[in-house]
Amino acid sequence: MTFCAQPGERVELLGARPVRGWRREAEGLYVAELSEQGLDGFRFHQLFFRGERQTLARHPNLDPAHPHTGGMLYVDAPGFLERGDFLYDKGEIPFEAWGDWSQAEVNIWPYNCWDHNIIPIADVDPAIRHIRLRYPVAGRLNEGNRYFVQNVLGALDAPGEWYVDYATGKLTFRPPGGTLTDDDVMAPAIENLIEVSGTPEAPVRYLNLRGFQLAGAEQDGIVLEGAEKCEITGNGVSNIGGVGVNAGYLRNASKGIGNRWTRGGRIRTRIHSGDRALLSGHPCADCRIAGNDVHSTGGDGITLIGTGNVAENNHLYRVGLYDMVCAGVTVYGSDNLVSHNEIHDVPRDGIFINGARNIAEYNCVRHSMLYTADNSGIALRQHDVTRAVQDRGNVLRFNKILDTIGYGSYPHCGHPPQGFGSPFCAWGIYLDGSICGVTVYGNIIARSAANSLFIQFGGGNVVENNIFVETREPVISYDSVLFFGYFMYADPQGRFDEPPNEIKHNILYYTGKDKQLYISSTWGKPDWNPRQAVFDENLIWHDGLPVRAELDGKRKYASFEEWQAAGHDRRSLVADPGFVDLAHDDFRLKPDSPAYQVGFRDINDEIGKIGAYASAERATWPLQNLILTREDPVAFTYAKPPKPIVDGFELVPAGAPPARAQVQTEGADSIRIATDAARTGLHSLCFTDAPGLQHNYSPHLTYGLRYPD
Repeated sequence: MTFCAQPGERVELLGARPVRGWRREAEGLYVAELSEQGLDGFRFHQLFFRGERQTLARHPNLDPAHPHTGGMLYVDAPGFLERGDFLYDKGEIPFEAWGDWSQAEVNIWPYNCWDHNIIPIADVDPAIRHIRLRYPVAGRLNEGNRYFVQNVLGALDAPGEWYVDYATGKLTFRPPGGTLTDDDVMAPAIENLIEVSGTPEAPVRYLNLRGFQLAGAEQDGIVLEGAEKCEITGNGVSNIGGVGVNAGYLRNASKGIGNRWTRGGRIRTRIHSGDRALLSGHPCADCRIAGNDVHSTGGDGITLIGTGNVAENNHLYRVGLYDMVCAGVTVYGSDNLVSHNEIHDVPRDGIFINGARNIAEYNCVRHSMLYTADNSGIALRQHDVTRAVQDRGNVLRFNKILDTIGYGSYPHCGHPPQGFGSPFCAWGIYLDGSICGVTVYGNIIARSAANSLFIQFGGGNVVENNIFVETREPVISYDSVLFFGYFMYADPQGRFDEPPNEIKHNILYYTGKDKQLYISSTWGKPDWNPRQAVFDENLIWHDGLPVRAELDGKRKYASFEEWQAAGHDRRSLVADPGFVDLAHDDFRLKPDSPAYQVGFRDINDEIGKIGAYASAERATWPLQNLILTREDPVAFTYAKPPKPIVDGFELVPAGAPPARAQVQTEGADSIRIATDAARTGLHSLCFTDAPGLQHNYSPHLTYGLRYPD
């Protein structure tokens, strides 16, 4: 059965309805009653003015020049709960002036900048500048994590901001330009625009949707659950609060992520690049999502959950507005295909894969990782070693991955803990966790923030016939073309028998005097395992500079001759590859390229096939909005002025140790929060000595000083 638009006709399916009956209450402010719109009791996190998404009232205000990296506050210090409370700086947030903050939320990038949460505030104590969250953040809270406060009427002070008081049912809006009409404003009225619901026992089969324009749902554009052999082709999906096209009904399990989910899936797993729990519905099989334009979504552009599904020839951009730990295309399952997609301007991964025997080929991924850190243009992840050695057979071939940016701050990547940088800590391809048995063939990766390829713990991966071009100046530690984490084969039980990773027949072109060819990590088990990787028959060019490598922080090779003498890259060459026009991203090779001498196979014809293509299934052709204006990220380094350590212990429950101190005791002694003898407030700190202690300085505590020199 096929549902389609008539050829030449534009058919819109809208999940939003007009908001009418506005009355002007103050200069530039308008109010409407939800009950008069049929929206009484329906909660939404989106509002559209003349087709453009507006800003939920926030503090600080949106910075138009830096809408994603500016207009931020920064956590002054984490609280006692580690994941659930923090302190803000003096004078930063006017809770007292606002009065009612009962609906307030914190929009925050916690931990090491690879997570993103939107969490309601449970409690505020302005006297001690303390915010407690209703749900824990992903990871933990660190000093300096960026955030802003939203969904507060008192913060509604800028054009385009809006707020709904759900207790009174009043929507307040400050329209851009100061005026509006009854046809200007739309609010979501339903969760998902189209739901196709089946079960494994009674799947929905052979349903085709073609040629529609979908917009305005609070959650997803199109949901396929328990579907087989269905096709979603040639549609436009935009201004969606969740996933654009959701095959398998993927959902976040956390209550503090993204938009408010009202329905959950049935299967719980941990798959995404922020290591968060996800829910999915009944998986799909042999479904095809092709030729669609998907943009301005709250979550992923397309998800494929199940087996034998295809995402092909789609154009995906500006996804992840409410859940930045997402991808242009997310795959969970086996034997799925992601091909010929144009993916760009996304906050995190272009493509994310978890499972076995999936293929990603001929995709163009560029300007990914714009607003998070520690992932890649194309990422595979599996931390469970047992699963990783089973989930083999994934293939990444003939993809072009350009300008993987990264944005963030954390000291283990060499950036100061106070401040933010970009480009920062992002890779072209990331085989994260213990990913094994992946074929990485014929890809072009250029201008990554850190490394073209990062293999973390896994083995048996074949990296062959790729073109790696890294010309960015070093901005972080581990600056090399290829990077390896510590190896998983500290395996005295002999449970795993993976062959080494193979790095062969590649072109590795890089500039920057400090950049190295290969680096392996000093984390965890730092000794280089000879089974970790073999390198040979590669073409290497460091712009005429010495070729250096470093293994486990101990074995440092100052020249290519030293590297070869250690047994690596014995049949490799050092020479200019001879690109046709590298300055204009023409990565084809000239006929006399020395790459062919080391066994590199010509991919010039394949390069021309990368990306979307003209087809009767395409929603638009040529593609629109390929070149977008993107912000120059806010980057800074600052040092907070030294200030006295003041801890009144009021945040910590009685009987617990002090939250921000390191306590050393021997057992019978203790340092605990007490509720007596407090000079001010309710709590004090009680030191309890004990006889027979080994050290005369026990019990004792220390406060860490984290100011840079």
